[in-house]
Order: sequence, then structure tokens, then C-alpha cells
Amino acid sequence: MCEELEIRNAVLISRANLEAAFLVNRAFKSVKRYLLHKLEADLRRQLLENDYQIDINNGFFDGNTGCDFGILFNGQQDVRLTLGFDSKNFGDFYFGMAGKDEHLNKSQEARAEIDRVMTSIFGPSANISAANASQWIWYYYPNGVEVQGFRFDEEFRNWSNHPEPWLAMHDGSLAQTILDVADKVRDAFINRMGPLMPNN
Repeated sequence: MCEELEIRNAVLISRANLEAAFLVNRAFKSVKRYLLHKLEADLRRQLLENDYQIDINNGFFDGNTGCDFGILFNGQQDVRLTLGFDSKNFGDFYFGMAGKDEHLNKSQEARAEIDRVMTSIFGPSANISAANASQWIWYYYPNGVEVQGFRFDEEFRNWSNHPEPWLAMHDGSLAQTILDVADKVRDAFINRMGPLMPNN
């Protein structure tokens, strides 16, 4: 709040500063679009280079609610690693394990195994609402977990309010962290893919 107040006062100190702030704001929208395109290109390249299959709803890169980015280790899976936003404007970023389709037909045993494996890597799932319970098995909001030495802090939960996600897009570390998450999940399931496959 102190920084915000200082910036506001600096902007309002003169007509020229106020005009400059508007110009910076307008230009920054273009900067964000550029960084999102970079993130998409980095993710596509790195995931495909590592033999992952990807399933992208392009609304993910517009920060839209319910638009996600799916990563599969085997094209036959009906459960995939999924990334998305729970709120509009890049709010409540999450990743987790969800069905490719809205209504996932998955046994309780398979669901319990997926939850157990993911909890062993990242900790307990966030609470899944009754409305999402058929599709979702486990999911996580960034809150300080460390992945390959990269700390996925709370700042990565709401991209519109923090510079960290944009800085991480710029230097490529966000795409790398998502790849590292995918690697961790794949390695955990590599010899027990059954729960991620249909009819389990």
C-alpha cells in the first residue's frame, strides 16, 4: 500500500506525469500480450520437445475463467494435468488433475490413487466444490511449494496483481516451472498409468 500511495502521488504531482502514466498503461497492455505469446510459444516448444501432448483452449492465454491448458503423458488418458484460472483476468491460477471431459467416469479407487500421488508430491488438494467434483480429482493454488528450486509463491496465484508471473514469462522461468511440474507428475505416474486411463 505504501508503494502504491507513493506511485499515485508521483503520478498526480503534475499534468506531464499523469499523461505519462496513461501512455505507460496503454503500452503495458501490449507488453502483457507479448509476454503471453512468449509464454505460449515457450510452453508449446518445451512440452513438445519433451514428448508431451498438449490440449490448449486459447482462452487460457486471455486469462479467462474455465479456459485451461492440458498436458498429457499418453494420448489415451482421460485424466490430464490441467492448468487454468478460477477467476477472470488471470485470477486464481491453479494446476491439478482433471478429466478431459466435464463428466469423468472414474472409479473411487482410481480417484483415491491419483489424489494420493499428487498429495505426496505437492501436498493436499484445495477444496473441490460439489459442482466440480465429477471432473476434478486434485488441484493446487500456488502458495509456496518448491519445484526444482523454483518457489511457486502466492504471487503466482493472481497474475493481474503481481509482477512476478510477468517477470517469469519474460525470463522463461514460468514455462520451465510448468515443464518441471509436468515432469514431476509424469515421473510419479510413469509406472502406474492405470488411474489416468479410461475405465479405471
